[in-house]
Amino acid sequence: GDVRTDPDREVVFLINEGPKVKVTSVKFEGNDSFSDGLLKLKTRTKTRILWSFGGKYDPSSIADDMEGIRQYYYSLGHFDVQVEPRQEFTQDKSKVELHYEIEEGKRYRIRNIDVAGNQVLTEDEIRGMTKIASGEEYNARHIAKDVDAIKSKYGEQGRLQARVDAVPIWTDDNDAAVVDIVFKINEDKVYRVRDFNVHIAGDHPHTKTNLIRNLSPIRPGDLADPKKIHLLKRRLEGSQYFETGPQAGPRIDTSIVKSNSWIQQPDVNMARGQNIETGALGAAGHSLLVGTSFSSGSPSSKSSAPAKGANSATQKSRTNPNVTETQNVSRPYFVETRAVEPDDEAEDKSKSDCARLAPLTPVFRAQSFDQPPAAENFGFDGSNPQLNPFGNTLRDQEANDWDRMPPPEFIDIDTYVNEARTGRLMFGVGVNSNSGVVGNIVLSEQNFDILRPPTSWADVWNGTAWRGGGQRFRIEAMPGTQVSRYLIDWQDPYFMDTNNNLGVSGFYFQRFYKNWTEQRLGGKLRVGRQFTQQWSGSVALRLEDVGISRPTNPHPQILTDVLGNTLLSTVRASVMHDTRDAAFLPGTGHYVELGVEQAFNEFTYTRFDVEGRQYFTTYQRADGGGRHTISLIGQASWTGDDTPIYERFFAGGFQSFRGFSFRGVSPVDTGVRVGGTTMLLGSVEYMLPVTANEMVKVVGFSDFGTVDDRVSLRDFRLSVGAGFRIAVPMMGPVPIALDFAVPVLKQDFDSKQIFSFYVGMNR
Repeated sequence: GDVRTDPDREVVFLINEGPKVKVTSVKFEGNDSFSDGLLKLKTRTKTRILWSFGGKYDPSSIADDMEGIRQYYYSLGHFDVQVEPRQEFTQDKSKVELHYEIEEGKRYRIRNIDVAGNQVLTEDEIRGMTKIASGEEYNARHIAKDVDAIKSKYGEQGRLQARVDAVPIWTDDNDAAVVDIVFKINEDKVYRVRDFNVHIAGDHPHTKTNLIRNLSPIRPGDLADPKKIHLLKRRLEGSQYFETGPQAGPRIDTSIVKSNSWIQQPDVNMARGQNIETGALGAAGHSLLVGTSFSSGSPSSKSSAPAKGANSATQKSRTNPNVTETQNVSRPYFVETRAVEPDDEAEDKSKSDCARLAPLTPVFRAQSFDQPPAAENFGFDGSNPQLNPFGNTLRDQEANDWDRMPPPEFIDIDTYVNEARTGRLMFGVGVNSNSGVVGNIVLSEQNFDILRPPTSWADVWNGTAWRGGGQRFRIEAMPGTQVSRYLIDWQDPYFMDTNNNLGVSGFYFQRFYKNWTEQRLGGKLRVGRQFTQQWSGSVALRLEDVGISRPTNPHPQILTDVLGNTLLSTVRASVMHDTRDAAFLPGTGHYVELGVEQAFNEFTYTRFDVEGRQYFTTYQRADGGGRHTISLIGQASWTGDDTPIYERFFAGGFQSFRGFSFRGVSPVDTGVRVGGTTMLLGSVEYMLPVTANEMVKVVGFSDFGTVDDRVSLRDFRLSVGAGFRIAVPMMGPVPIALDFAVPVLKQDFDSKQIFSFYVGMNR
């Protein structure tokens, strides 16, 4: 720029900005181990798109690019990597090419693996949990998995603050390109959870604190397993009830209880069958510790410290004025003590030193609120004055048993969440080869409360009416060219604050089939339970008024029998086992569902069905990305002869039997596809990404099976094909699926369809 001055005038700066610089390409040189596309994912600089969009040149991002590339190489054992940038501008300085010259160096291998600092777990136990081995190439991801496995084992024992560090030790011989790994362990102490406090923030907080309690896998009295605490955070983030992100997302704080003064130590002479002096068990001290003395002094000593109640009153938070309430959600527990016997050594080490938790009830077995008769050495001399068929819990108790029991350590858990916007109004459109064009309008509330109607206009205005119970409410309209559906659905995933879920829905459905038009008006009542993280089950009652009209002529008797309106009523029970690593695009694990359904009233038949899905990862990059997966899918179903035509089995079309049209695999009677009473289907699919960012994947597959009126493979079909899965971020994870399949084995009456697809978008 130029500067012009005049003694009697202001200073004028003349600036020549020059053209805006765009990054036309990012190139790499010397990268023998990793592709350009993969390394581009590690850089911050992006190139322009379609000659004009994006690609802004920022010199400060070059240092970030170099660090990202170096860290990626470091994580895979290239500790001597060197990265140098080079910039090539066009003559008018409007465009630039970035070049990164890489000298990869050798990839280091692991020489020795050592363990240090362990006392509770033996070295053999720790080595049994690790997968890395001497001689293999260094991979930070594999080492991190081993560290996590070791920490998880300590976490199961309640060692919340146990530390496990995989420390690389460099050798003096750099030419050998080897490194030693030392797992340095600090086992720390065993902790249990004392209090679980909930803090909910927002403009008008309305969510019940019990909702967080229901989501939590860890409760007061449990061992303080950090994996469960982390799982709680993930559940809160994925629940859609609360905000996510580093600033407003869920925060879980743990604090060590510094003093045990809150514990009131009861008389050790109290045993099963006795009552407490006051006649109320809660007066004996904190419910977590009732029945156990943790002092190292005399067994008969008592603490005069005031007891803290297990169910403290709701109180305002002292740390955040926006917090609605802090609720103690402790569940009563007592700790039973027992003498150590030789057989006990084989028990799970996660049980802390002769103590185990059990639910606390107001009155123990055979207990009375009346004072018991005096008994010398009550229960400690091997006698059983209460005639307990299960034996004496405090058998052969001696004073030094209390000395051997270490004082427990406790933590408090504080959960902080910010309420999110849980109401949504969405519009969408989809098209696929099975259903044609379908519109989609959805009004939903993810944090509904059917028992909180508005009591004033303020409840409506501030959004607290009908909200806060964690229930799901959905109204959906799906008008389409071939299929239309309208739905109202309500469900409570934690009905009455239990692991049981309850759902009720009503719907209207209409479909124009080739040989008739079908309308359904009905509802469903569902009850389910999550037994464990992998096992779940459900029972559903279904009632539908089914109308069949506009049949083609001629048509078979089975279609004539259901013309007009019929009542369909069924009860279905099912059980599921799910070990998949992800519900969407899994790479390992399986999903199995077994169901039985009984129809009653106008139609009487029984239906059995079983479905299984198994997933394998056959290849993945060293960084864990670029997975190649194999999916094995099988389905077997049978239904009784009294099953109406609209409930029989059909196959064909996208996600069913590719290579055949929708419902194109079925027995035929009088030119009408009438469905079968037996269905056996299978599929094998191999999927792999073709781009480094995994936005485009290709699949190869084979579908096979049959639908028949009896258990038979006489009309067996087989198709082979390939397809694409294209992910566009603004449209969802997999909005576009394109499949091409050719029937290899088919029947003359089958309906073929080479191309099937699905495209959908919701906003």
